[in-house]
Amino acid sequence: MKSFTETINESSSTVASLVKHIQTGMEKIDDSMSYKDFAAAIAKILQDDYGDHNYGPFIDELKKLL
Repeated sequence: MKSFTETINESSSTVASLVKHIQTGMEKIDDSMSYKDFAAAIAKILQDDYGDHNYGPFIDELKKLL
């Protein structure tokens, strides 16, 4: 199974596009959004769209990237 980092490297244009859209959306909603609100939104997306079996791998990759 490919890691998140490998996926990012393979699809950098997709990631760059997603980053741009997320940043634009955040600016439209609240240009000084707190990290807690951002984390809550990401958690909701994971719950609704990805399932709890992805929580651990997501957190692990996020920690690696940060």
